[in-house]
Amino acid sequence: MTETLRIEIKHSVAMLYGLSDMRPVAEVLVDGPKECNTSTKRDIDEPILTEEYWGVDVSGKIVIPSGLVPVIQPYLKQAGIKYEVSDDRLYPQQQKISKLFTKQVTGDSRDFLLSLKSAPLGQIGVQNHTEIVKYISLVLKAFPHAKVLIRVVQKTYAQRLCKELRAENQGLNIKTKSKTGWPVNPPRCFITYGVKQGDCKFDDWDIVLLPDAKSAVRKGFYNSMAIFAGNAAEGYIDNAYRCYSFVLNDVELDRNKRFRLQVISGQTIYTTASPRDVIKVLWQKPPHTAPAGTSKRGLDWKRETNWKNDRRNDYVAGIGRAFLAGNKSKLNKYGVTFDNGRPLFANSEAPAVAIIVESLEAGRELLKRLDGWVLQGLHSEDRSEVKSEDPNGKIITMTKAANDGVSADVLIYAAGGSGLGALQNISVESETQPDRMPALIIELADDNDRIAIEDARRRCEGYYQRGWEQSTGNTAILSRTRSGMQKETI
Repeated sequence: MTETLRIEIKHSVAMLYGLSDMRPVAEVLVDGPKECNTSTKRDIDEPILTEEYWGVDVSGKIVIPSGLVPVIQPYLKQAGIKYEVSDDRLYPQQQKISKLFTKQVTGDSRDFLLSLKSAPLGQIGVQNHTEIVKYISLVLKAFPHAKVLIRVVQKTYAQRLCKELRAENQGLNIKTKSKTGWPVNPPRCFITYGVKQGDCKFDDWDIVLLPDAKSAVRKGFYNSMAIFAGNAAEGYIDNAYRCYSFVLNDVELDRNKRFRLQVISGQTIYTTASPRDVIKVLWQKPPHTAPAGTSKRGLDWKRETNWKNDRRNDYVAGIGRAFLAGNKSKLNKYGVTFDNGRPLFANSEAPAVAIIVESLEAGRELLKRLDGWVLQGLHSEDRSEVKSEDPNGKIITMTKAANDGVSADVLIYAAGGSGLGALQNISVESETQPDRMPALIIELADDNDRIAIEDARRRCEGYYQRGWEQSTGNTAILSRTRSGMQKETI
């Protein structure tokens, strides 16, 4: 009988159990990839693990920060591990979003509040400090009875933020922490500065906001956030709170720091795209193939529908070759816009093209069809008759893309799935022409069966919610999705 991993989310931590061998899960939860020490005689190959983000409680369950649950899911899928997730978090009334206020706002403000509705943890991508003030003000108004703690490092920044929020929210009881001890009756909105939190307890607050994500992932500040993460061994797992961090679009964080930010505040749930981050999605309909022999999503379904589907793989490889070769007739067929005979996407004369796949197994099928390309997984790399040190054509697994990002002029998303997957937490940018907008995402509207059709529709909804321009190409998926989304209510 196939084992199933059970994941129970209990506010700040999640409990994992049900597998006889938990090592595949535990190995994912380290701060950065593993490295090895090898002696001069090459007779010792000893793995060195960096900081681990998991523990084992007295009953033998693995305990991880709840913000990392979405991080481990792609690895579980790739390893073929079945899992079930139950969200046992319960929130008091003051932590529930105001339906009345949400109905009163429109545009991106409403989109922002929708993203918070069912996400107790989240990263918010912003362009500047003005947007930080705007969205913090929206949080204060959408949760009118919540006690809000805002943590920053610098005193001058705390004072500036306090002044601006007071101006935006007339009558708001907001203060910055003085040099004296922790107040007995803190205000509804409290801004602290520095690393140490003194007598502050995480269960004193309903919402924790971190306006400066770059400072929040520094070692001292990050360690101090353990106050809010709770301690499962001490029975604090039932204390509810929300935590959101604000990440400036031009801030660069390495993999380890992004991992820490996910521990603190989970995944990116909302972002405001600057002009150079605007992305266009071109939907294509690959050749239809017979439905898989199973009506349930699983490895057999994935292999038959996507990974080893020869007609689909030939089609994807053909798209990749067309972009690298600059085949204008085929590019026009794929819906690429032209101006004076030149394709309109970044670095169209010598584009870097990347294909995102769900697994190395799927990637190897494409690599057979693409000479000169390279297949990159999180800890491995395969090449097929590569003629240059830095090939423009790359096939990248979802886990590799999610961890290290993607730099490409054209991105072909062949991974499928019911969500944006590797694109959920990355912005596709072009290193070759950083001042121009990133090129294109080529999407596949698979229609083999109801699972594939629904997956494509959900990805279309995800792009729509992120504000990315979409073109239908040779499929009607976009019109159907927009019609459905117009009926959405809070």
